[in-house]
Amino acid sequence: MLIRNFSSLYGNNQPLYIVDGVVYNAEILNPSITSGHENNPLQHIDVRDIQDITVLKDAMAASIYGARASNGVIVINTNHTKELATRIDLQVSSGFNIAPKTMPVMDAYDYRSYLNDVLATSPYSGDEIAAMPFNNDNKSFAGYAAYHNNTSWQKEVLKNTVDRNLFLRVTGGDNIAKYALSIGYNNDKGVIDNTSQSRYTARFNGDMNLTEKLTAQTNISLGYGTQTLKDQGLSALTNPVFLGLIKSPLLHPNEVSADGKISPNYADADYFGFSNPMQLIHNGLNNKKAYRFLGSVVFNYRLNNSFNFSNLTAVTYDKAQEDFFIPKKGVAKDTVNNTEVYSRLGTQVARYYAISNDLRLAYDRYLGNDNNIQAVAGFRYHKHDAEQDYALGYNSATDQLITIGNSTASSRAYGGQIGKWVNMTGYALANLTLKNKYLVSGSLAIDGSSRFGDKAEQGLTIAQKKVRRFSRSRARLDSEQRRFFKEQ
Repeated sequence: MLIRNFSSLYGNNQPLYIVDGVVYNAEILNPSITSGHENNPLQHIDVRDIQDITVLKDAMAASIYGARASNGVIVINTNHTKELATRIDLQVSSGFNIAPKTMPVMDAYDYRSYLNDVLATSPYSGDEIAAMPFNNDNKSFAGYAAYHNNTSWQKEVLKNTVDRNLFLRVTGGDNIAKYALSIGYNNDKGVIDNTSQSRYTARFNGDMNLTEKLTAQTNISLGYGTQTLKDQGLSALTNPVFLGLIKSPLLHPNEVSADGKISPNYADADYFGFSNPMQLIHNGLNNKKAYRFLGSVVFNYRLNNSFNFSNLTAVTYDKAQEDFFIPKKGVAKDTVNNTEVYSRLGTQVARYYAISNDLRLAYDRYLGNDNNIQAVAGFRYHKHDAEQDYALGYNSATDQLITIGNSTASSRAYGGQIGKWVNMTGYALANLTLKNKYLVSGSLAIDGSSRFGDKAEQGLTIAQKKVRRFSRSRARLDSEQRRFFKEQ
């Protein structure tokens, strides 16, 4: 998702997500090892748990979130109950996914004619072209049944599917405490055959009146999801959707005997050097599972009618695991680093842990004559601990050995990242409303990052560590406001 378009060729362009006041890290998500697949930073939030979404495009409004808000901010608030009576809501739904309309491609007759026209310009002689299996019309020829078909590969790859969803919410409480508990299950099928996503979510939001001036709010969520994926990127040998557009209609998806009997086994890569997309869909593996826990507690203390003091503490834990296997049978060979590749294997494990605290003082006062002033100042601390490890390999001995340890040792490549760092932000924002019509705003934010390095000569020194400082200040007065002050 992009708000301010691409601002960097190498950095992260995702907006900053704020869920119930907590920074919901999207930049920590590791790239998928499945080509063309993008991880969804919000996959563990059930849309039925969302109360409202606010997109902050304006730099002024986003400035209190510091430099990390440079790509924009999306603020998501989840549901809290306002009613005391116990209420139970159950939702069961189903949806139908229609496969996209097929793109117009050549049928078997046109493809054969086109192929012969192309071959006529090649070094092959007329006799050699006539001897090719798709040109041999002798029904006693052993390969006749395999190369005389009219297969619509797009219809083989893309299918209509059905989704199933279940959602339960229980809300209630009394004058002291209110709660909202929800449990959700989604089983979504993709229009690419044998792709799916299953997701389980649970959320508990509570509101408590501890004293006359002190209140507390809790937001606890847990998500678990699994995905069955297929390559969708620029992978001509392993992307079933792409192969569905370019593979010859002369061929059959399954093995065909000389007498025309169709085997339940899918066919191998073809005479033209293209993979069988059905092998990739049904015998290839691209599996991912991910967990996320996010818990926060907010204490609000009203000092008087104008001042309110609050503190938000949150803990986040993520873990994701992804594995893929591209079989030997049915997939065209490739060459990688001067090595012939006939099967591909990979695995990736990533984890992320964070603890954050946001201490804030808010001021709100009516000045009379439809004038009002609002101000907020605070300090945010965010500690991160992340690790990602992956391994890629090639050429397992058989298609039954699908784990990375069965790839040839010389072909394996390892990588990843590990790190611990801290972000700190001091911020202040003030709005002055005049006559309930004109607005004057100003903001100031100072960011610190421990990624600056211990040996840096510049920056702030905190606990004998160098911390880089990013400062920004803004003031806004639009044309109407300037005109108003000129008139006064």
